[in-house]
Amino acid sequence: MIPPTYPYTTLFRSVGVVDGGINTDSAEFTGRIHQDSNDFAGSRGIKDEGGHGNAVSSAIAAAKNGTGAHGMAFDASLLVLRTDTPGSCATDDPDDPDDDGCSHLSSAIAAGINQARISGARVLNISLGGDSAGSQVRNAIASATAAGTIVVVSAGNAGNAAPDGFAAEVAASGNGLVIIAGSVGETNGISTFSNRAGTQAANFLTALGERVRANDHEGTAFLWSGTSFSAPQISGAAALLAQAFPNLTGTQIVQLLLTSARDAGVAGTDDVYGRGILDIAAAFQPQIGRATV
Repeated sequence: MIPPTYPYTTLFRSVGVVDGGINTDSAEFTGRIHQDSNDFAGSRGIKDEGGHGNAVSSAIAAAKNGTGAHGMAFDASLLVLRTDTPGSCATDDPDDPDDDGCSHLSSAIAAGINQARISGARVLNISLGGDSAGSQVRNAIASATAAGTIVVVSAGNAGNAAPDGFAAEVAASGNGLVIIAGSVGETNGISTFSNRAGTQAANFLTALGERVRANDHEGTAFLWSGTSFSAPQISGAAALLAQAFPNLTGTQIVQLLLTSARDAGVAGTDDVYGRGILDIAAAFQPQIGRATV
């Protein structure tokens, strides 16, 4: 899912990542960690302890530096919004999408989302899930999207017929600027673990979420699986479009990603793949009615 090189504007764009932090020593992010990055669940700084946060950030924006794999938006600024509860993170198994010992309180997630709005993040990635988002998160999402921030949230990894409650509530609060991310494998079939689109089909998009190569918090490369890793593919694609076409609104970018998706499953929007599979090359092609480009 790494796109070819496109001509960017020089306008600096930031992607917010609500997760477990980042490897601050990694050369993959040198000079691109936003000054407003912070720990919203404690006072530990933003250094990742479990690996999940750094891997998600790598999938979005690891540098194109000739080593390892580079992220989708490899020159974007990263606003690191650390929200994992102190002491909760265990070693994550990259091959098991359900094995993530980190927990995140709604209050911390909401604080991170609010910071993304205050800092002007164009895109916000939330590779987290659960049964419910809670009122604090819903209110923060409503405010962030009202300010124009695009939000991409993972659908969940239970193999259910619809996204988990957290994703559904985020989407319902999102003023049309939320994309729910499902996972496909290398052959473009829906991942067995991925929650399906269900009633969220209109704003559901799939992307590669199986065996995504990214570094953990110690700089070791793993192949990660889960909708946590399809979401950053879509977030990175949104950031690319914002860089290349700065006049596009958040609503236009979301619609461009959804309408340019490669159809899969039943023809048209369906309850498994939603709008289809992310196709960043198609999104960069001239679009009917895209007069602002």
